[in-house]
Amino acid sequence: MPETDKQLNYVKMFGGYAATPQYFDVDGNPVDISEDTPLPVTITGVESIKGEKGDPGPPGPKGDKGEPGDRGPAGPKGDAGDRGPTGPKGDKGDKGEPGEVTKAELESTVQTLQEQIDSLQEQIDELKNPEA
Repeated sequence: MPETDKQLNYVKMFGGYAATPQYFDVDGNPVDISEDTPLPVTITGVESIKGEKGDPGPPGPKGDKGEPGDRGPAGPKGDAGDRGPTGPKGDKGDKGEPGEVTKAELESTVQTLQEQIDSLQEQIDELKNPEA
């Protein structure tokens, strides 16, 4: 705190007076801080410009976020770009054990093949004899 009233400047603002610390140059002469005489200067009459840090106090209430606005239009779709190089092919795996075909599967496969052969034979006959 200032030791004497001479270490304070009284400034009238907003209809009242405010006391501010008096600044002094290195020789101890009072200095008015301005563009012509900016800081650094020594400060006397105050213990700290910032003062002591107090408790933070309780948090305030959460504010209203309001209603969300309309969404704007979607932007243009970007270019997919070029595909990068393909990596090397992996090693071939071990050959598995041969599976077993049941009699029913074999008969079904033979029947399907016979139906395809019959259909192809009909098409060949039609090409040979278009009037028949």
